[in-house]
Amino acid sequence: MSGFYLIKRTFGKSLYLNPFLNKKWVIDWDLEEQIKIKVSNKISEQDKEDYLFELYTGIDSGVNSWIQELKYIPRFINSALAFLVVYFFMSFVIRDPFPVIDELIAGAAAAVGIYFLTAARNRKSDIAMKKRIELKNQADQAAFIVDEKLLVLEELLLAYDEMSAVTLSDKICGDEGGITLLEKTEKTADIAEDVRILLHRNENHKKILRRLPSVNTEREITAMSAHLLNLAGRRKIDLPLLALYRSLTMDENSD
Repeated sequence: MSGFYLIKRTFGKSLYLNPFLNKKWVIDWDLEEQIKIKVSNKISEQDKEDYLFELYTGIDSGVNSWIQELKYIPRFINSALAFLVVYFFMSFVIRDPFPVIDELIAGAAAAVGIYFLTAARNRKSDIAMKKRIELKNQADQAAFIVDEKLLVLEELLLAYDEMSAVTLSDKICGDEGGITLLEKTEKTADIAEDVRILLHRNENHKKILRRLPSVNTEREITAMSAHLLNLAGRRKIDLPLLALYRSLTMDENSD
């Protein structure tokens, strides 16, 4: 399981990295284990509040996902029953000029309505509320620990933020001397996985990360760099964050 890190960013939103970015870890988290959040240096109360807000958001999302998976079969059965009841009611009680079609439409609408209604009730269930409270109480007791080694990541991210989009696009693609490589450790692997999850929330990032490993020839590098520059200019991607991910994951033989 990955750790908790706050990577401060001068330009743009800081990175609030934590295991709860992956929804399954919300339920797997040991409630007896103290949450220890690593930061590069002392942080303000606002930074702490922002980090805790991100934790709460991750907890809510993870618990919602867990309870819906837990209650999937009952929700499916309720939807199927709603479909059948409405279908047969429309078939035998209400006469209409278009048999079957109207019944199917009404039955499907009822099934969908019950499905979402049940999902909403599940999110407010006692078991879901209890899990949220337990995890959020634990988050409230989190300790912020200084880890000066995180300064290296913050300084590199700042350098990428300050770099021109043209140069950074080329570097990401392996041109202009390539990207700066970071030492590979368990910590950088944890951080890289969390950054990957953040990047994958944007479909453009996912496509880029899939394509980059196959970009090798000069022609491919030029085309990909131009594509990155175009997307960055339209604010469709976070170019510095992509560069940081490459720094965290690439090895010396990748360029």
